[in-house]
Amino acid sequence: MTPEETFNQQVWQILQRLKEEILATASGKPIKYRLPNIVGAGIIPKERREQIIYKLQEWSALRVRENPFELPESTEDTLYLDIEQGGFDAIYSRFQKTCDPTAYLNEYGRHFYNGQDNPPEFSNLTTPISETSLLVDRLESVYQRVKQMVEPKAFFSNLFEYVDTYFRVDLLKGVIGAFRELEDIETSAMKKLETDAYSEIDKTFQELQAYCSKSNIQNALIAEAIKDYRSYEKGTIESSEGPLSGRMGEVEDMLRGLAVTKTSSHLQFVSRYAELTEDGLIRKYTFSPSFVEHKRENDKQERLRETRPWFSWNKLYTFHNLYSDHESVYQHYIKAGRPMTALSAGMLADELNIILTKPQDPNCYVREFHPATYLGYLEKVHLFSKELLVKFEEYEKQQKIEQQPSKEEPKQAEIAKTWYFDSKNNSLHINQTKIRFKNDSLRSGLLRIFSKNKNNQTSEHHFTELFAQINGSEPADVKKAKRKMYDAAQGLVAQIATKTGQQNFLICTSSTVRVSSQFSYKKL
Repeated sequence: MTPEETFNQQVWQILQRLKEEILATASGKPIKYRLPNIVGAGIIPKERREQIIYKLQEWSALRVRENPFELPESTEDTLYLDIEQGGFDAIYSRFQKTCDPTAYLNEYGRHFYNGQDNPPEFSNLTTPISETSLLVDRLESVYQRVKQMVEPKAFFSNLFEYVDTYFRVDLLKGVIGAFRELEDIETSAMKKLETDAYSEIDKTFQELQAYCSKSNIQNALIAEAIKDYRSYEKGTIESSEGPLSGRMGEVEDMLRGLAVTKTSSHLQFVSRYAELTEDGLIRKYTFSPSFVEHKRENDKQERLRETRPWFSWNKLYTFHNLYSDHESVYQHYIKAGRPMTALSAGMLADELNIILTKPQDPNCYVREFHPATYLGYLEKVHLFSKELLVKFEEYEKQQKIEQQPSKEEPKQAEIAKTWYFDSKNNSLHINQTKIRFKNDSLRSGLLRIFSKNKNNQTSEHHFTELFAQINGSEPADVKKAKRKMYDAAQGLVAQIATKTGQQNFLICTSSTVRVSSQFSYKKL
């Protein structure tokens, strides 16, 4: 057999042993896997068994218990494993189809018995399974399981498993970035109108306030409007229609307060911001045309967003946060001065908690978490992610083909990998591909440091030092800071991989990171 076929058969042998242990172990308990020290023909060596177990962990099929505070703890000869059921099932199914003749013969017999033409072909894998294809299979496995769940508690528990995978697999963090990028593109016009509307409304407010102060106007409606406008600026009050509409309403109240005086000088001033009737009543406000356009664009977005994958992802993202740590969500909005949003989040968390803990409660009124609705969100997210991952895998395969030296060319003739970071535009250039980043993001902060000088471009950087450089101060919690920077570096790798197919831009350890020596810095 070829080395690839030998490896695949060894993986299949270990998967079968793990499957037996799963069936024999109580639900929720770790799997016990012994590493025998026996040497002989046909016996997989201990070191190779351990390598394959950690390869399965890399493929998200299981997790090896290595934390001394998490009992039972793995030892030199015995590993305790937590099975990631969705990932394990996908990998088991893939290797069974390609390495188990019995499964093939059973399938062949079913086709023959049912009189079906074109029975399935059987062949061993000739190349190792790619991480991307395993990830697609894993997502598909959990997705199909969620679709079959009818009872709400089971549906949302399995849905959480699906969404949680996106936060634990680096390649899927790149997919999250794609959702965000798609949202930014499709809502950019509305965001521009919102910015312009804020500017127009604030300009009108400042002019109105100055006029009222100069004219020494004593009006309860105007005074209350000024007070509330300032509160909107500070974020201490909220409007059910949003902060933009809230500020707009206060400026409208100020204009109405001036108009009702019927004073000619006041009416003349008001006419600069609104159309008046002959009786001095306000027919239409004209001080913020961008607000009118923004409202029209927002109404359009509300009609279309249910069809967009990024909106579905936002719904699943909120669900994930409420499921995993609703208290942090509530406190976040309270600290941000958004009590109404915090109250709404609390109500949603209570609703979800009842579904999960008291599924048969007759008093449970569901206003948000309907399984049928969230199944629709799941389908849009899954199809988008699957398509993106499949395209990425095809791109990856094509890159490997293109990078193989031709017979006419010497083997050393490889395409140079170059990178350049434009700090003014916050854009990274990998060869001919351009990737934009947010100005204040950790990823752009990392790239800014890496590209600062020749030494930074090739040196190894400690995560704590990077945190201090980006934030301007030493971290209060070193462990938390290291984790934050590690996640940022891994997210950067995933985003670059999604955009370019290059998966090794950074070399990360648990404490340090550096740009791979395969990439050379080259200014445009």
